[in-house]
Amino acid sequence: MSIRNIVIIILLLVSSYLIAQEEIRYGLKGGLNISTINSSVDNVTDFEPIKEFSFGAFMVYKMSQKFYLQPEILYTIKGATSEISIMGYDASGNQLGYVNLESELNLSYIQIPVIAKYKDYNQIGLYIGPALGILLTSGNNQKISSPDNNKYSVQTETLNKKDDTKSTEFSLILGGDFYWNHFIFDLRYDLGLTDIFKGDGQFKHRTYTFLLGYKF
Repeated sequence: MSIRNIVIIILLLVSSYLIAQEEIRYGLKGGLNISTINSSVDNVTDFEPIKEFSFGAFMVYKMSQKFYLQPEILYTIKGATSEISIMGYDASGNQLGYVNLESELNLSYIQIPVIAKYKDYNQIGLYIGPALGILLTSGNNQKISSPDNNKYSVQTETLNKKDDTKSTEFSLILGGDFYWNHFIFDLRYDLGLTDIFKGDGQFKHRTYTFLLGYKF
């Protein structure tokens, strides 16, 4: 049995137990992702962040006066952009000058965090916990153009990179939230622990997320 299946079974068991408890609340949340990719590979261009979104549902189980357990299920998009200049050639192999290659990686996941939260005050909470991401899509949007747009027409294409991307991602969630009546303001950092892509090299997500939520 794979690690992903074991983790999913554990999460389902925990969720089933929590649903049976009385001190449990439910809610919805959604907001902004600012995501990039960290790479330890030499000679790889630096990645720049992209802005995407995340939304989903959560439940909060009160374990004691100050400690809470909060499983979530979110649809989230991560990735990064990069830009490099490469030499362009015509059909005869003659140099035509440098062209720009812009790439935007977009990876969508169903993410399942299980957060342990500490609330010393009634409105402010700090939390930490693991998260499992199950890959849905992986695409690379490319744009090729000459620096002055004279020698080359702009070309765009979208490449399906799902076969090159790992089907699961594990990360560590750290953050805090603020409660105002039923409304929640949530700021978190999503630290990727496992490689995104198959093959050699290390590429891991680094994501800041700001969420607005409502607890029923």
